[in-house]
Amino acid sequence: MLFAVFLALLFSLPPVMQLLERKGILSAESYRVRWKIGVLVLAIAAMSLSPEGDPNSLVLMLVPLVGAYFVGAWLCKRRAANRRAPSP
Repeated sequence: MLFAVFLALLFSLPPVMQLLERKGILSAESYRVRWKIGVLVLAIAAMSLSPEGDPNSLVLMLVPLVGAYFVGAWLCKRRAANRRAPSP
């Protein structure tokens, strides 16, 4: 059950980040500036979702979540740059 929650969090993180950026709640710049807070929140989530209490399972759950965070931040930055670019 916890692994299903982990997979749902992993695959829904970039779209949720884009939705928050599109609605103006957070900006692409805020994801870049506050990345340490985001990684800390993801570490707490991985700690609570890990099936065992050992550091290996924590790292195995944290690495894909952090990767999804940075992919989401990159997609938000790319979308913001496309919005600001003048159309030909």
